[in-house]
Amino acid sequence: ISLRIVCRLFLCCLLSFAGHAQAQDNDIVTLFGTAIPGVFDAKEPGPYNIVYDRLIEGVSAEVVLTMLPIRRATQVFSARGADCLFLGSPNPGFYLDYGIQVDDIIYSNTIKKVFLKIYGPIGRSPYEDSSILYTANFGIDVGVGEVKNLDGLIPVHREGVLLARTLMDGFRLLDQGRIEALIAIDMDVQALQQRHPRYREYPVSEKFVLRQTEDVFVCRKFQRTVRFIADINRRAAELKEAGLFDDVFP
Repeated sequence: ISLRIVCRLFLCCLLSFAGHAQAQDNDIVTLFGTAIPGVFDAKEPGPYNIVYDRLIEGVSAEVVLTMLPIRRATQVFSARGADCLFLGSPNPGFYLDYGIQVDDIIYSNTIKKVFLKIYGPIGRSPYEDSSILYTANFGIDVGVGEVKNLDGLIPVHREGVLLARTLMDGFRLLDQGRIEALIAIDMDVQALQQRHPRYREYPVSEKFVLRQTEDVFVCRKFQRTVRFIADINRRAAELKEAGLFDDVFP
């Protein structure tokens, strides 16, 4: 065999290996899951565990999932610790505060709409507006995220705001009288109430909603994550059409 033929064979093998390695790399997506006990969590799984598994079954990428507490997951994702985040916020301004430019991230279509609501102490009437947030101490459940997620809903530099480490801690603060209201996501509370019915005793308005928001996948924009988001959107549409979303939510 001539040297020229050997060199050509070597070059073809090298290019084939490089192309295969690139394809493998493009097929791996790292994702932080925002751990919320009873909702989306490794130790206390909830409806989003089922939804996540059903979604991932329909994507071509290999997804490497790491569960972290919601605030830490958001911070580490913002520091380029992973390609994607779920449950993420569709609000671009939220990520700007972490130094991520709007053009650097992409979002899936809405996985589920959720609502921020105000829960009060046992025995009182439900809050039918947000006026209590201007006059009394209140808490924010970990599932809501941070105070900046409430921009426009509470006074700037508002004092007397406590960040609850868990939803149960938030209700405990109500029991202790340390806060007079707790802001939480309705779905998170409903999941807790299914596991522990006593939490149905805390009053909440059926009509008043503090804010509507959405749960989405959010990713830094790479070719592999663009493909991943496209797969998620396609799979989510299929599941919704088949009625395999609504059956898992409380």
